[in-house]
Amino acid sequence: MRNLILTSCVALLAIGCQRGSSDIYDPFNYIPESTDLVIKVNDAELLKSAISNNEILASIISPELISHIDHLNTTDQNRSGLIGIKSDSLMSSVVIPDAVNLNLPQNNSGGLAYKNVFKSSSERATFSMVIKPNIANQYAGQLFEIPDSIFAGLVLVDVYADGDSVRWELVGRKQQHRYEQLPSEPNTTELLTAFVPKNVESYLDFTSNSNTLERFTMDMSEQNAAPLKTFMNSITQWGLMKFDGQMIGLFKSNLTSNTLSQISNGSESVGTFRNQDIFVLDDFAKNAIFKTIAPENSWSVYCVFDNIIAVGESIDALEAIISTSQNDSSLNTKLIQNGINETLGSTADIFAFKQKNTALTFFKEIGQTSNTITREIVSQLTSDTSFYFIDGLLFETSTTSTEKGLTEQFSLKSDERLIGNPQLVFNHKTSTYDIVVQDENNRLKYISPKGTLKWQKTLDGEILGAIEQLDIYKNGRLQMAFTTSQSIYIIDINGNDVAPFPLQLTEPITQPLAVFDYDQKKEYRITVVQGKELFLIDVQSKRVKGFKYKSNNRLIRFKPVHHRIGGKDYIVFKTDEDRIKILNRIGEDRIVVKSKIQFSQAPITVFNNHFTGTTTSGELFQIDLNGSIDKTPLSLNSDHSFTALGKSLITMSENILKINEIKIELPFGNYSPPKVWRNHDNMFVGVTDLQANQIYLYDFKGNLIPDFPAYGSSIFDMRILKKGGFQLVTLGDDNSIIFYQYQ
Repeated sequence: MRNLILTSCVALLAIGCQRGSSDIYDPFNYIPESTDLVIKVNDAELLKSAISNNEILASIISPELISHIDHLNTTDQNRSGLIGIKSDSLMSSVVIPDAVNLNLPQNNSGGLAYKNVFKSSSERATFSMVIKPNIANQYAGQLFEIPDSIFAGLVLVDVYADGDSVRWELVGRKQQHRYEQLPSEPNTTELLTAFVPKNVESYLDFTSNSNTLERFTMDMSEQNAAPLKTFMNSITQWGLMKFDGQMIGLFKSNLTSNTLSQISNGSESVGTFRNQDIFVLDDFAKNAIFKTIAPENSWSVYCVFDNIIAVGESIDALEAIISTSQNDSSLNTKLIQNGINETLGSTADIFAFKQKNTALTFFKEIGQTSNTITREIVSQLTSDTSFYFIDGLLFETSTTSTEKGLTEQFSLKSDERLIGNPQLVFNHKTSTYDIVVQDENNRLKYISPKGTLKWQKTLDGEILGAIEQLDIYKNGRLQMAFTTSQSIYIIDINGNDVAPFPLQLTEPITQPLAVFDYDQKKEYRITVVQGKELFLIDVQSKRVKGFKYKSNNRLIRFKPVHHRIGGKDYIVFKTDEDRIKILNRIGEDRIVVKSKIQFSQAPITVFNNHFTGTTTSGELFQIDLNGSIDKTPLSLNSDHSFTALGKSLITMSENILKINEIKIELPFGNYSPPKVWRNHDNMFVGVTDLQANQIYLYDFKGNLIPDFPAYGSSIFDMRILKKGGFQLVTLGDDNSIIFYQYQ
């Protein structure tokens, strides 16, 4: 940083002597004992090029240091440049073309120590550094939160400018300390990052063996020693994270889930989140077990995932962990699997992740004005008998917001149980999709895509079916139309009623409304079904006089839908007595279907210009424009579901999803009817396992979209975005919604 460079000194900047020269010309002989850090530059021009082309490297190298690099003449293969920095006094910088002209005292012994360490540096490094152990120990403490000094003697750091990132390799001799009991050979294991939110402040992941955790053991009574040791010896891996200002612990155990749950004797459940129980830690668990591992923790609650126990300070913290594990919104998928393991390696005693604004001591000595690093940092510590090795990577994760993948944008709790399925509606003011959902008190909630409750409105009952959007003023400003059993509503996106609505009816409304726009001129017709009766109203709430439907005393079982084929309008719905009605605009029979059809609960749609549906016996029926019926066996069970879009047929029978001829076998469960979404470039099919609370999304080739299944407990709604990707909304628990985005 600039002020450190200014208040520190560049004690030495020299050019190595020509091959064969006397040692008196060796620049290492002129390194003062007080020097804290020495930089070795093999090729000044290559280093300056790396600084120019690597934004991250440029951000951590000060202009003052760059000016010194400018004076290095390292084009001669027999020469190399050194820059010595010390932080405790002020001297003028010394820049001369040849070490023979230096008027500095020689320090052969000190310089020899640096020289010997540099012998192990890589010629491929962008530059190398040798730092004193006090700086290296501070650095290790900053990254790995190690309170002890772990390095003895000078430490070598090789720095590489790799593409858009900066990587370094550090090696130093061990000093005896409590971390000495780290395994002499690193364990190869998966990190616990699948449980770590991608926006975590920091995360440490430790491999373990039967003795590793015992180094953390505080004084304990004989009464507590046995169960404590049993638990500690079962731990094969553990991690500590800081998230939302709280510390959370993760412990992987070779004990069974049932055994793990007994660590807190007589645990009291404090609730369930997404099918995961959360318990209170008792005093023994808090003090005898976890205080020995993380003495500064304030853990009070825990939950168990198979062989993983998570402990935290609050229920909210654990809910974040549960959500992360279920939705692949973790460091595991967004960072680690994104090539970082390939860069750092798959074995480590300690893995560390730090968000932005982390101070690193040796970068502070050479860096810009800010004491902090403005990029994310991952690092790992490994060891052998005599040395510690630290590999680090400085990178930018802003690209992760645009990389392909599913992210949970927010999860919003409601004080009341939510009913029905949440839905996305277009906001013409912001050109974004907002969320509407209703609670058990019949309040309609309107939520922004950032999770803000913008307004709520009390209705006179539960909404039937889906909310429709229309533009009654023909000015691009959209309204929402829906019905309860008592009233028809049209409201604007601010929650205001649009006069003359709501329209209250004396007889109950029995089916969801549908909105017809026959000629795409925004001359809307709204359906009203009351048992056996069907009539239409306009946006002035007036009954359409030209529409006269004769019910023949048959109950209308599904909401009417409108189709247009060959320039003609068809209004289609099912009635009791296994009849299908196909009407024209004025409510008269356009096609008379004489035969009865034992139709399933699946809707009737248009497929290849035929009115298409399924029967209770699993047959596909198709009605042509003359009223003739053709049936095709599909081998579906009686509880199947069916839909069609364009020239594609989609069925769901037991655990088998079929997209045309593509058969997809899902886990056994209770699946919602498939839904289909399409734009010009993409088509998707989605189902929800309402038993396991998993949502699945496939493309039309039958490929599961990456990051699915995701957590969701309801039929979900989705919108494909013009800029690519999509957004979707689903229920979490009874009182929460989850908003996802996929890019």
